[in-house]
Amino acid sequence: MKIFFVSSTLTSGGSERVISLIANHMAEKGHEVEIVCLLEPIVFYPLHPAVKVAFAEKEIKNKSLPARMLWLRRHVKEARPDVVVSFMILVYITTLFALMGVKVPIITSERNDPASFSWWKRALRRVLLPRTTCHVVQTQKIKDYYTEDIKRKTVIIGNPVTNKVFDVKPVEKKDVMINVARLFPQKNQKMLIRAFHSIKDQIPTYKLKIYGEGPLRLDLQQLIDYLQLTDRVELCGRSEKVLDEMNASKIFVMSSNHEGLSNAMIEAICIGLPIVSTKVSGTEELIEEGRNGLLTDVGDQQQLADALLRIAKDEALQDSMGRNNKENAKRFKESEVLSQWETLICKFQGNS
Repeated sequence: MKIFFVSSTLTSGGSERVISLIANHMAEKGHEVEIVCLLEPIVFYPLHPAVKVAFAEKEIKNKSLPARMLWLRRHVKEARPDVVVSFMILVYITTLFALMGVKVPIITSERNDPASFSWWKRALRRVLLPRTTCHVVQTQKIKDYYTEDIKRKTVIIGNPVTNKVFDVKPVEKKDVMINVARLFPQKNQKMLIRAFHSIKDQIPTYKLKIYGEGPLRLDLQQLIDYLQLTDRVELCGRSEKVLDEMNASKIFVMSSNHEGLSNAMIEAICIGLPIVSTKVSGTEELIEEGRNGLLTDVGDQQQLADALLRIAKDEALQDSMGRNNKENAKRFKESEVLSQWETLICKFQGNS
């Protein structure tokens, strides 16, 4: 069958990683797969040689959103895929609008907490999401958020974890707290840096490493400089070896204001790291308080600092939480999640 995936980019984000994994899996199964990117012509994750990639940026002179939508509409009508799969709210709203009247099934996938969106995104979603053929979310809590008409079309599929996670060998741990996320307001790394600053003298050997890129890099670096943390907090950028960095760390921390289901947190769980996280969507399905991690209220810097300090100072707690996480890792295996996606997508075979 012919499958189109629509994304904004193929940079190093969690959604882009999942799209790449599903596309590779379907290509390996012999399907004709194309990823359509509406924005930057960037490919970060490795793709199967048979996966085609089309960039609106390279195909149109007028870079406006309407021009991109018209190009997407023409491209889909000419290629006649059996199904179109579109991730993230702005992308799937754009896709649903652009393909009005085009007879092709559209699978939309929400990768964030829908309750966190601005009023205008919610308004657009309310108007356009009923046009979806099937809606994919990552947790029961997110599914429960929607109205009954959308719930009837909604299925839950978790995030796949690359098999590389399960091949990581134990190494000697360093006194490092690791955060893996875009440098973006949603991820609230400013609070994380301030929380670390408040406890740094009680854990003098620990460092905080933040992996990811984004528009807040300069602001975060200025905060690090202002708090005189340049020797203790590092903005490490993107890395293809982030799994190795996690494996060598002692604590995974997430300070987000909202999430869908964090890929990085799932990877940390599978590697066997204790987790400290704000109580965002997905954490109630991943973290059992005190058993494999600690949860703090969103935006509460003191709670975050206290949780980090508690685990950093208790190596026995680190070990027990890490073991408990590894025991639960099998449910995130890439093969299991990709099989669920394959079953869903193949329901639309023969629609072109």
